[in-house]
Amino acid sequence: MPTPIARNKSFALHILKALTARDREVLTRFYVNGQSAQEIKEAMDLTEAQFRRIKWRAKKEFARLSQFAQLSENQTRKAAASEGTAVSNLELKKGTAKERKARN
Repeated sequence: MPTPIARNKSFALHILKALTARDREVLTRFYVNGQSAQEIKEAMDLTEAQFRRIKWRAKKEFARLSQFAQLSENQTRKAAASEGTAVSNLELKKGTAKERKARN
């Protein structure tokens, strides 16, 4: 089973793939590769204002996608749990029916 850190890294990489190429590149260079804003601006030929706007927008979209993905995961877990509960309740009812037949 993956560790929480590996799971989070995998989750983050999955979300990054959903961003535009430029947004993904800025966030990856800054947060994953640890490049400075100056290095990124020079490499991507961006002004300070462009860099800040792209980074802000990319972070906002990353957060939105992350929240959406977490909600979807929670709904999946709840559905699986309720199905498990439904099966347990059904099994209990079957057990009760068997008990009734045995008594008759």
